[in-house]
Amino acid sequence: MIKYLMLLLCSFSILGHATSFSVDDSYTVNQRLLKNQPKYPQLQRPSLSFSSNIEVDFNLAYVNANSSNTKKSTNRELNLDIFRPSATDKLTPVTLRPTVLLIHGGGWRSGSKTHMYALANKLAHQGYVAVPIEYRLSIEAAYPAGLQDINHAINWLIKNAQTYGIDTDNIFIAGGSSGGHMAALVGYSAGSELFKPEHLLVANIKPIKFVPAGVIVLDGVLDFTSKMGLKYENRKGEKSAAALWLGGTYQQIPKIWAQASPANYINSQSPPLLYISSGNLRFQAGLEQVKAKMSHFNIPLAYHQFDHVPHTFWLFDPWLSKSTQLIDEFINTQQAIALAVQ
Repeated sequence: MIKYLMLLLCSFSILGHATSFSVDDSYTVNQRLLKNQPKYPQLQRPSLSFSSNIEVDFNLAYVNANSSNTKKSTNRELNLDIFRPSATDKLTPVTLRPTVLLIHGGGWRSGSKTHMYALANKLAHQGYVAVPIEYRLSIEAAYPAGLQDINHAINWLIKNAQTYGIDTDNIFIAGGSSGGHMAALVGYSAGSELFKPEHLLVANIKPIKFVPAGVIVLDGVLDFTSKMGLKYENRKGEKSAAALWLGGTYQQIPKIWAQASPANYINSQSPPLLYISSGNLRFQAGLEQVKAKMSHFNIPLAYHQFDHVPHTFWLFDPWLSKSTQLIDEFINTQQAIALAVQ
């Protein structure tokens, strides 16, 4: 069901103006819980434990973005949240920590950064800075707006790294489902000007140079144009989630579908990949192509497949805890490799 919301943008010091934009609320954690619990009785809603060891900065504005799919083009605030270990002493310099940017799923059309709170909380307890971000979805602004937002958030994090304890040499980008696809697309296109904040390119200002230390994909499509990708992502034609985001079917805009496929950006300088799978072949579209390319370039790729789990396994225990462990092991491995090379 689509709801049209009036969001009041404000700060602690001034009252902002009301901005309307479209929201598709068909994908929520509770909806997935009710849908999947009969088939997966072990599924549990995770609890967030906000201990004294964890600090959370909610709704930090990183950019004002354009809601271009509304009848009247408007600007609104986009926010991110930062989960991190608490400083033991306010007089001690901030410890710089590996950071994981978290991109929620929802078919490029729905979902919320709040879906990643449970994972962010667990990562913070493991010693990481975890950053769920808000970005414009297809119902509000078409491709590549959401990707530009993600790169904008990365620029903001790098500029504010000292304040929030972010190790800019160890930023990992992660996401689930469509968010996993976007994480891979932003991560593997990082060396190009594609998907960079539009207003910076118009002003001929180069965005901050960034290549992630690693990419973490939770059941995300890696190649729209692969046989498997076309079978599922293109089967509803103009009504498919990918077509609604990209602006048309594969037959109508094949170059855009190829441009939006992370597999096409793998090269010798690409970062390592952790791919965690539900075993559902639909969401492995492009995985074999990526494996082959990464093997050719001798780039590390870690793969884990859960058995008999729902697609959105990272939202629920017991798989949330195991996914956190796998991410922790992957990051530790990449850091060990980096130290060995130095």
